[in-house]
Amino acid sequence: SIMINTNSEVKGGDFFKKIVNDSAYDFISVKGQWGTQQNFENKSENVIQFENVHDNDLSQLISAASILLLPSLYESWSIVASEALSKGLTVLTYDDLPGVKENCGKAGIYMPRNSTPSDWNQKIEEIKHLRENNLLIRDSLNQNKMNFERRSKQEKGIIEWVKNFEKK
Repeated sequence: SIMINTNSEVKGGDFFKKIVNDSAYDFISVKGQWGTQQNFENKSENVIQFENVHDNDLSQLISAASILLLPSLYESWSIVASEALSKGLTVLTYDDLPGVKENCGKAGIYMPRNSTPSDWNQKIEEIKHLRENNLLIRDSLNQNKMNFERRSKQEKGIIEWVKNFEKK
């Protein structure tokens, strides 16, 4: 399955619908809790939509997928991308989202902003082929490890700063 985390306009819900309508793959769609959400109406029945998903259930849904689509108009770090990486998913997103690019690193697959749904479906096909050969899973897990190590260093630095500040 391929997953998208929300159906809002800002998160690329309309673009996602075009991708799905032109694809033979199965998709998981999570109707988010923030912003204006759209109901997903798909005649080809290759989308399962979930609403009001709790964190534990979201983790299970992410585990059921192989690719996270992130066709957002804008995005910062993207927690769902971090969660996807931690589960070994490949993140397919736009190339003009610097926070997501920093988060995903080499594990992300980046599309130009002017790409079409057909371009995304072609890239999904390529990713599926590479994943079958386990070539992308390793990159995803390595990037997640690097992100964790970087956050751990930052947290240690903050803790050290607080300790030094308290001594003064």
